[in-house]
Amino acid sequence: MACTEDIQQEFPAASLKESIKSFITWATANWRTPPQFIVPAGDTDVIPMHIYNQNGGSYASDHYYADISGDLVPELVVSWLPTSDAATLKSTCEYLTRYDGYRGGDWGGWQNRVMLCAYASSTCETTCDDIEAKIKSRYDVIKRYAKNTSKTDVINTMNDGVLFSVYRGHGSKTAWSASNGLNTSDVASLNNPTWPPFVLSICCENGWIDDNSLETIAEAFIRRRKAVSILAASRDSWTYANNDFAKCLFDAVMTGGCYAAGDIVRFAKTKMVLNHSTSNFVGTLGGFDPNQLGTGSKRSDLKFEINVAFSASNNQRFVGYVHSWSRTRISGICWWSNHPFGWTASKT
Repeated sequence: MACTEDIQQEFPAASLKESIKSFITWATANWRTPPQFIVPAGDTDVIPMHIYNQNGGSYASDHYYADISGDLVPELVVSWLPTSDAATLKSTCEYLTRYDGYRGGDWGGWQNRVMLCAYASSTCETTCDDIEAKIKSRYDVIKRYAKNTSKTDVINTMNDGVLFSVYRGHGSKTAWSASNGLNTSDVASLNNPTWPPFVLSICCENGWIDDNSLETIAEAFIRRRKAVSILAASRDSWTYANNDFAKCLFDAVMTGGCYAAGDIVRFAKTKMVLNHSTSNFVGTLGGFDPNQLGTGSKRSDLKFEINVAFSASNNQRFVGYVHSWSRTRISGICWWSNHPFGWTASKT
């Protein structure tokens, strides 16, 4: 254990987060047994999260402390204990240390059950269906889709015990934003003291823990000892990247040889970086009829801008959305002065 005051004294820097990062980097390079896991303990007004600025948005992430080499692939596992209250921190740590006893072996009980909860949309349901196909040979899958189940069904399933609790859909800081989704009050009322799940909140904002004016649903799961671990986004996140990431998490379990929560997340992050790294695309704006995007094409929520310099003094902005894509080609519609333009681009 290392206190922030000691870290700042030994590794002085312009900010506390830089001191912490320097300490972690040094320990990784110099300790005889390098650290594998980093557990910041405290609210983010005490231990800061890093803010990444990307594509006009800002994103808070503890990935900063895990990415030692700076290539986005995490070398370490970071898992936050999001409370500065001493009593809550103590009870949370004691609870987590009892998990091995709760978990036991795979005897066909709660340790073999996975709940898949989906927002009422075909995209979210299809992602959960794909996960079911990956894992049904090993796990008992319980589907709790908003189109045909209630919040009570979700609560009862979690109270009966599941190893993984997956939500795929829309979210806010304090809730799974589905008709059957949980909020922070629902989490507090769960009665699952000896079978805490690994919660995968694959949605927006559930992990916005740097907003210290409220308790996020991610914080509620940990502080109130209703989950052994939770993965959640700190800001708005992209639908189709989330779909891939959700499936990568279960690739880690089924084919990646990962059993601990941190290893599962690190495997999935690494696979996402390797499969979705920065690439160059060359394409055509206005190169085809925007009404001919393909059978079943539907606008995604992935927004983009194209800025075209027709001359030194004539720079025009086209704004639109991605409609269809593969690993080597993306297509969609954008607009300029209320005129639609089809666009397409292929990977170089």
